[in-house]
Amino acid sequence: MKRQIYLDHAYEIADLIWQDYDALRHRAIEEGKAALRDRGRLQNTFQFVGTVAPAEARRYQQTENVRYLDRTKRYLLDVYDVYHTLKTYQEAQNITIQNADFPTLGWMFEPEPYISAYNEIKEIADFTDEETAHIESVVDLAMRPIEMMPEYGPMNRSMLRALNLAAAGSSSAQRRANALGARTA
Repeated sequence: MKRQIYLDHAYEIADLIWQDYDALRHRAIEEGKAALRDRGRLQNTFQFVGTVAPAEARRYQQTENVRYLDRTKRYLLDVYDVYHTLKTYQEAQNITIQNADFPTLGWMFEPEPYISAYNEIKEIADFTDEETAHIESVVDLAMRPIEMMPEYGPMNRSMLRALNLAAAGSSSAQRRANALGARTA
């Protein structure tokens, strides 16, 4: 498949998601609250936006249309916002979490696209310090399961782990410094 054909398909999907974005976001929050109430588990169904953001970032790079830069930025920041909304709800309702922690992104396949989209636009998107902290929080929380969970069975995902950890290191000077300190200690 030629690259542009693939990109055009990704752009079509991104446009479909954007058409219903606010409703999808609202539904994800309600489904997350229901999962917390009913099962004491977080199932963040809004994680997918981290994988839509790279298409919008790439489209911005191709067209220089600020609309796509704004979409990318909103997708990246909304991952934190939905996480924060659900975490606040969990604490206000005093719900004990059964799955130990809140994943901000799917633990194996979603961090790298999210981080790559951020890296692609961070110099031009004019993120505030608070927004940068939110994105770095998403990355840090997404790395926890990768750093803590061992490989399992025939489904060895060591390359995905390495890709995600390398991407995380590239997104934050503090994370790079922490990784270097861990290697030299």
